[in-house]
Parts: sequence; C-alpha cells; structure tokens
Amino acid sequence: MKSFAIAAISLLLAACGGNKSSNSQQQEEPEKSRTPEVYTPIGLYFMNPASVLPSPPGGEDDCGYLPDFITYPDDLTKCGLRGPVKEIVFGVSTIKWTIRFNMDGNMTNYQFRMDSRGEYGNGFKMEYDAAGLLTMLGRDFRRRSANSHRYIYTNGKLTRREYGRGYREYIWKDGKDGVRIPQKSVTNGLKPFIDMVYTQNDDGFVQLSDMSYERPSLPGALTAKECTSHFEYGADGRLVKVLAHISGSSNSKYRTMFAECTYEYNEKGDVAVETICLYDNDTPERHQLYSVTQKYTYTYDGHNNWTRVQLESSNPERGSIPYLDRIITYYSEEELQRQKLAEKEFAEKPFIGEWNIEDTEEFEDPEGNKETVQKSSTLVINFYNKFIPVGCENEQWGLFINRSLPSMGMERFGAFDIMDAKVKGNQALIRMKGVNSGDTYSAVLIFNPTDKSIKVQDIKFIEEAPAHSGEESDFEYDDLEPLEGIYGFSKRNTDGR
Repeated sequence: MKSFAIAAISLLLAACGGNKSSNSQQQEEPEKSRTPEVYTPIGLYFMNPASVLPSPPGGEDDCGYLPDFITYPDDLTKCGLRGPVKEIVFGVSTIKWTIRFNMDGNMTNYQFRMDSRGEYGNGFKMEYDAAGLLTMLGRDFRRRSANSHRYIYTNGKLTRREYGRGYREYIWKDGKDGVRIPQKSVTNGLKPFIDMVYTQNDDGFVQLSDMSYERPSLPGALTAKECTSHFEYGADGRLVKVLAHISGSSNSKYRTMFAECTYEYNEKGDVAVETICLYDNDTPERHQLYSVTQKYTYTYDGHNNWTRVQLESSNPERGSIPYLDRIITYYSEEELQRQKLAEKEFAEKPFIGEWNIEDTEEFEDPEGNKETVQKSSTLVINFYNKFIPVGCENEQWGLFINRSLPSMGMERFGAFDIMDAKVKGNQALIRMKGVNSGDTYSAVLIFNPTDKSIKVQDIKFIEEAPAHSGEESDFEYDDLEPLEGIYGFSKRNTDGR
C-alpha cells in the first residue's frame, strides 16, 4: 500500500512532460521573438525507482515542495497539467486523492484519504492574496488549526519561507538581460529540506541545475539520508538526465551510492520511457547494483491531459500498479468568462484598491550607534468614485498611511488625504494633504498591469500649512512623508480596512 501511495501521487507530479509556456521575460519584451520555454514537471527532478516514478517522499511533503519551484508560472505547470483544470480525483478502492486548483492555475486544496469514510489521511490548504501570491500553506484536516508556512515577497518575488524557527531563503540576481532571476535557495531548519541552484541557458531561460533534498525514495526497503542531484537538458529544454549522489544508505555495504536516470518523451511531451540505474561509485570502473526500465502508455482527453496511464516495468516492485485512472474536471466557459470580465474591469480602471510597501533603512548617530528602521506604507485609492476610507469622515479619492518603527523607540505615523487625481491611462498625478500637518505634496503613480503593482515616484513638497494660532499642544506631530517605491497590490475593494 505504501508503494502504491507513492506511485499515485508521483504520477500526478511527474508523468506529464514539460509544458511550453512564455515566461515573464517574454511578456515584458513582446517585441523579441523567442521560443516558448519548456517546463519539466517537478516530480522528474527527484530520484526514485522507475516502478513508482520520481517523486518527493510520500505523505505531507508532496505538496510542500510545490512553492519552492519559483521559476514556474503556476501549479498546473509544476504538475504537467494543461488547460483550465479545476479538480483531479484519482485512486484505487478506498485510497483516493482530491486536488483542486483556482482559475489562476494554483492549487488550493489537497486531500488524501485511505478509508471509505474519509477519516484517515493528510490534507493541505493553500490561500492566496488578491495579487495571486501564495500566503498560506498548512494543514486542513479534521478541523485542525492551520499550521501555516509564511511566505515573504519582495517586489512580487518570493524571498523567504518560514515555519516555526525554520526558514528558506530564495536569492535572486540580475540575469543576462537585466531581469531578476533566481540564483539559489538555502534551507535552515525548514521541512521539507531542499536546496536549489539555478543557471540561465543561451535562450535566456532559467533552469534548475543542482538540487539537494532529504530521504530519497529507493528500491524495495532501501532508505537513505540525503540525495544531491545534477540535471541535464535536451535541445528542446526538457529534462533528459538526472545524476545523483546518494548518502546515508541503509545498505551496510554501500553507504554511498550513485544513480543515473534518463527520460525519453512521446510526441505530446510526456515521459514514454524512463531508465534508472544505481552504482557503487561514479568512476568508469563502477559496478551496477540495480537497473530498471519503465514504459508508459497514455490515454488522453480533449485538453491533452492523460486520463489513464499503463505502466510496464522491466523489474517491477512488490505493490506496483499496472495502470492508474484519474478524473479531471475543468472550469466551464461561463466561469472563465466571468473571470475575464473581472480582469477587464481591473485593466480599464487600474487605480482602485489597496497597495502596500515595506522597506528597511539603517541609521548611525554621531556616537556610532546603529539603528534599523522598519518602514511601511499603505495606499488606499479609488480615482473613479469618491469614497470614505475607514477611519475618515469625508469622501475623498484616497489615503496614504505611512509608518516607521525604529529598533529602539516608538512608532511614528504619517497620513495624507488625497485631494485630487488626474488619471491618464496607467499613470496618475495626485495632490495630497497631511492629516495632522496640513502640508501639501504631489506625486506620480504608475500602474504596472503585469503584476498590478503601483510605482510611487516624484513626491514633491508644494506648500506648508499656515501656522497654528493659539496655545500649542504638548504633543508634537512628526508626520512621515509617503514612501517612494513599488507598492504591491493587496486587494480590489477599499472597504473593511
């Protein structure tokens, strides 16, 4: 049963070949004609005997690896799925998986059941913000509280994943054409453990070159502590070979082993033949310890997703299955049209909603003491209909709220009412007045339709408010100017802040 469980989920994550899709660089530079990028389903990167397909270890970790493949556009691509998939159900007898996706192609719910009443298994729930960024991945089973992983982004790119005291950092760099690309990921105490190293090929596409992870799945009852793999690609961009160094093996004679896995694809880009061999070393005089060839034959639906796969192994393991069926449900045309209308509304009226930015700055006083200031700012706007922001009394076009928190000292705030806004396409010129000081400023807002972010720039002082008459208050207002920079989209409506 354990072998079957690993086989079934592995088929979802690995059996479909690389999808062709335009990456963000192509979207940003439409004038350049580029070959579409091929994305290899993530399961093919993990060493595993062919009878159960390459995959992360079974159980909770399967979905836990999905967010770490940060070069992929969505979860459907990570799983090798095509078309507007809504739900997948597959399994045998009382063993069943149910996996759901949103219209953006990202997984929202993962449930694994092993009895007819659905009372034994694992569950995950994924939640996203209005910009489509993953904010939570946690347990969603038997009404347990969600033990959530926390995801931190910088300018729309994942830079840190946290859970408890563990974390994983994602390090980015400038690519060949100046676009930010991932360089590597580094894990510190986070489960599942996974480190990645990336390279950029001649076509400008970023590919995973090396990866380390724990507890690779091996033939029979054999176990191991860690696996470090190197990946090679064909001319079309598909993964064709995995070279792995396996350490901490439970085989008392071969504590260290080496593996080589190769893939051949059919005309639809799905894996047709997989061969895996284990060796005692990586020299030309190496001795082969294990070898198996696995063949796959598929039945497809109208979206070129397989609904049945037949498996033929040269060295089948106990518990291997001869075939697997899966039921795939797709979003209807009506559901897709509703989403397109909502996107069209956003594109036609971009300056409505809430945006946020966070930044840090380090200061040093004359005595040499250093102080780090955490700065954040929120922009709430509707440049098409005046509204009353939460906490305000009068209708207006929007509100800037700025906050700083020194490492030593109290918080400081600044708030500005937006008095008017002149919109021209994706650019807006605004004028705003300090709620406390009464000083007026101008600024330029530039909306980016690709990630729905707003760039705030050219903040200029216009006029100082008249001096207050009468007795002055003992409390001195120290208004903070709104932060310039790129504000990430948070939500569409301006209510309920």
